[in-house]
Amino acid sequence: MPPDMLKKRETSGKRQVMQLLEHSQIALSQDMLEKNPELKIDRVTIYRILRSFEEDGKVHRIMGNDGKAYYAYCRNCAETHAHHLHFHMHFQCRICHNVECLQAEVNLPVPENYQVDDANMVLGGICASCKNAG
Repeated sequence: MPPDMLKKRETSGKRQVMQLLEHSQIALSQDMLEKNPELKIDRVTIYRILRSFEEDGKVHRIMGNDGKAYYAYCRNCAETHAHHLHFHMHFQCRICHNVECLQAEVNLPVPENYQVDDANMVLGGICASCKNAG
């Protein structure tokens, strides 16, 4: 198969999902995207788009404290060798349930001869918006 045939197609659905992720201040779950009235694509297509973006290093997946997967647009993620790394913490509010990326990078000591390829660090508590509203 020619290399051009292996390229991933850019569809209007992919453009719409990417725009929503890029402009969101919080990480979005698949069901949050499904409920968006602007998005006219089915849940299976949304799932495939999110997986494709994750594989391409355009978004990173955060497993929230509620067991859901959330996706955030990669703004400051590092590329090291062939691995896409995002060593920053995330925060999930126990009131509004929003998940957001915290900008501080985390450097943890790793035992010799270990290679870390991924990390999922989620802090839980009350976000600034919910704390100020109470």
